[in-house]
Amino acid sequence: MTKSDVWGGTKTSRASGWFTMMAAAVLIAAGTGSAWAVPTGGGSAYTQIRDGYGKEPALSEILANTGLNLTRISDDYDAFWEKAPNTPTAVARARARYAGYNDAFGVVSYKNGRPGVFHEVFKAGGSSRWESDNKDWVEIPDIFDDGERFLLAIKTPDAVFTSRQRSNVDGLDHMVTYMVDNDPTHFLVAFEDLLHGGDQDFNDLVIEVRYLLDGPDIPEPMSAALLGFGLTGLAWMRRRQMARQ
Repeated sequence: MTKSDVWGGTKTSRASGWFTMMAAAVLIAAGTGSAWAVPTGGGSAYTQIRDGYGKEPALSEILANTGLNLTRISDDYDAFWEKAPNTPTAVARARARYAGYNDAFGVVSYKNGRPGVFHEVFKAGGSSRWESDNKDWVEIPDIFDDGERFLLAIKTPDAVFTSRQRSNVDGLDHMVTYMVDNDPTHFLVAFEDLLHGGDQDFNDLVIEVRYLLDGPDIPEPMSAALLGFGLTGLAWMRRRQMARQ
C-alpha cells in the first residue's frame, strides 16, 4: 500500500481537503455558543450543588419558598448577560442570604476579552441569615449599550466572583441560574461566596433579576482570526486548482 493510497487522491486534493476540514472546524468553533439563547439543558455539565449541606436551608428549599416556578439554566449559558430589549430598566433584589461575609451584588463590564470594573448595585450585609420576599427592587446601572455583554457578580472580602467561570480567580463556577418559567427575562441567580468552592451550597446570596437576557461564553477574537485564516487558505487552494486546469 502506497502513501497516496492511505491518504487518498493527489497532493493538491489532499491539501484542499485539509483546508476544507480546517475551515469547517473554525466555522463550528466560531458558531458554537454565539447565538443568544436560554437552553435549559444539554450543557456539558452542571455545577455540583451540595444541597442540604449543613444546618442552613438548602438552595432547593430557598427556591421553593419564592413561590416561583423555576427551571435551571445550563451552566454553559449563564456566563454573559445583556439588557433585554423593549423592557423596563433592569432591576435586582436580594431574596436570601446565608453567609458570614458582607457581600455586594453588582455587574462587571467585559471588553476586549477581559472583565473590567465592578459596579455595585447593592450591599447584602447585616444579619447573616435571612430570606425575604419584600426587599426593594434596585435598578441595575444603565451603563451598558444595547447588546453590550456584561457579567453578574458578587464582591466579597476575598475576591469578585462573576458569572463567567473563566474570569474567576480560582477558575470555579460561583453562580448557578434559574429562569422563571415562561419569562426569559426573569431569573434567580445563586452564589457561592467562598474562595476555592467553599461548601458549594450556593445559598450564600440568592438574587432575583428582571429584564435581562443570559447567554453563553462566546469565542474570543482569536476564533475569528482562525476563521479568516481557514477561509483564506481554502480560497488560495481553489485558485491553484483553477490555474492547473
